[in-house]
Amino acid sequence: MTVIINDDPIFGTVEFGDDSGTLADRTRAGDQTIHELEGGFGALVGDARTLAEGASGGDDDILGQNESAVTVVGDAFDMLGKTRGGDDILSARGTFEAKAVGDALTMSDRAVGGNDDIRVAGDFGAIAYGDAVSMTGRTRGGDDHLGGVTPFHGGMELYGDADTMSGRAGGGDDTIMGDDLFSRLVGDAKTLSDNARGGNDVLIAKDQNPTFFPAITEMYGDGLTLEGQARGGNDRLVSGQGETDRMWGDAAAMSDQARGGADRFVFGAENGKDTIEDFQTSRDRIELHDTDVHNFRELSALFEQTADGVLIQFDADNSILVKGVSELHRGDFLFT
Repeated sequence: MTVIINDDPIFGTVEFGDDSGTLADRTRAGDQTIHELEGGFGALVGDARTLAEGASGGDDDILGQNESAVTVVGDAFDMLGKTRGGDDILSARGTFEAKAVGDALTMSDRAVGGNDDIRVAGDFGAIAYGDAVSMTGRTRGGDDHLGGVTPFHGGMELYGDADTMSGRAGGGDDTIMGDDLFSRLVGDAKTLSDNARGGNDVLIAKDQNPTFFPAITEMYGDGLTLEGQARGGNDRLVSGQGETDRMWGDAAAMSDQARGGADRFVFGAENGKDTIEDFQTSRDRIELHDTDVHNFRELSALFEQTADGVLIQFDADNSILVKGVSELHRGDFLFT
């Protein structure tokens, strides 16, 4: 039986699956189904306001739709201590904006996220976090699947784990798929700091053939920024057909002590005009599959040195710019 409160200072009306207070003492929340299609709710939360002291969330199925904005949270507003999130199925649909968070708004201490399936759709914007908005301490993200769409192309942002990861927080191994004219896909978090660690994520730019405007996808294997001694994971970034994809295997900005992973950039036929922003020769790999190029000798004939890096020009509409490098070698490529 759900609990509804009407005076939350942030969300107004909130529906909780189990308790509007705290679940603790190794309590396991129930497996809830919450489908609210009529609107009127600022937030839907699968289990409770807070999980603490060994409590765990249920495996919830939550569908929220609102005429303005809606937020769907898989387990709780806050997860503290050795708590664990459930394996939730979340769907948020806002006429204006939609937001979904797999486990909690904040995760701290040794909280662990569940393996969640998240879909968001907002007419003018959508954002999803696989685990939390903020992850601190020794928290761990689950292995989540995220996807979404904004019908009026307001922009979509999908983060495999969180907005910020600090302390010794660790990301899960997430799969993220974009589907919009402008999508930002981030394997772990917007910012990883201190000793945070990224997971081994898969980011996929969905194939699109827009009629009027070219689709643009930004993909960051770990985060926009790696600060302190943060470490990136070994990520796989897959280009979409007919798109303009900008791809960072690790992050757009990294501190001197931060380190990236060994990443793979994957391209098929009709890939569009794509850019690899942070390729590390002899560490990262470029994978070509189902193309007319079958070996390095054929590929190297398509190389063109530019002021920005090496341009691989397949034809007038399809190319890969590998920025910041002066040459590429046989070992940098895989042909499948």
